[in-house]
Amino acid sequence: MVGQNRLGDVTSRMASSKTWPSKPDPGGGNAVNLSYHWLDRKRQMVVLDGLRTSLPRDLKPGESVTLRAAIRAPEKAGEYMLHVTLVQEGVAWFSEKMGAKS
Repeated sequence: MVGQNRLGDVTSRMASSKTWPSKPDPGGGNAVNLSYHWLDRKRQMVVLDGLRTSLPRDLKPGESVTLRAAIRAPEKAGEYMLHVTLVQEGVAWFSEKMGAKS
C-alpha cells in the first residue's frame, strides 16, 4: 500500500456554533475540507498535508455528514498512525485550533 490511494468512509458531526462553509465565499471566507496527517510510531509528523475531501454542502450546527475520503499512504514503508481532521483552508487545522489530540 506504500504511496497508494485508498477510499474510506468518515463521518463528521458539526459541534461548532458556526456554519462550516463547503466552498470559499466572495467575502473571503475559506472552505472547510476533510484531510489527515500521518504520524510515525513516535508521533512525529510524516505527512502534514493529506489529500482533501470537500464537504458536499455547508454544514450547520448539529448536522453531520459521511464523506468518502481519499487517503494516500506514506511513500516509505513503516508503521504509521492516521490522524483524520478537518482544515479550514488558509486558516487552521481543526485539531490544532481546538486543541484536540490524536
